[in-house]
Amino acid sequence: MSKKTYNGNLNISKNAVSIETDYIYQGIEIDYIGVLNIETTLPSDYIVSKGNNKIIIIKLQHNNKNIIDLFTYTGKAIISKCVLVTKELESYNLYINNTALELYDALEGNWEDYTRSWQDISFDGNNKKYNYQYRKANYDKDTKTYTTTKEIRNK
Repeated sequence: MSKKTYNGNLNISKNAVSIETDYIYQGIEIDYIGVLNIETTLPSDYIVSKGNNKIIIIKLQHNNKNIIDLFTYTGKAIISKCVLVTKELESYNLYINNTALELYDALEGNWEDYTRSWQDISFDGNNKKYNYQYRKANYDKDTKTYTTTKEIRNK
């Protein structure tokens, strides 16, 4: 079996998994992490087997038809790898397109409203802050002494 570069997508939505490729597949191997309950949407001439954090899909007929929708699922679809195998036994790694995990702009309303008080919102956009020691010396004219103040700040 020869290994190739990425040649298609395994698309994961909120409750379904589909495939997008130009290759006519004979089998698909999907590696996942966690608990995943699946229900196949493929016809009876496909075998779908799940176990040991793998899902194996095998097409029993040699035809030039690819079915796009593979299965529906419940649970977390944390899929780490997908390999497509053709009838010539060539294998291709597929890119995993997990649109269900994209969280940008997923909350309805303003994110500022999801806290109990506005004082809890203190993020200024800088992820690379580090602690440093700030020192300040004050001179008191009456006692003619210096007072040094030390505090830890974020920069």
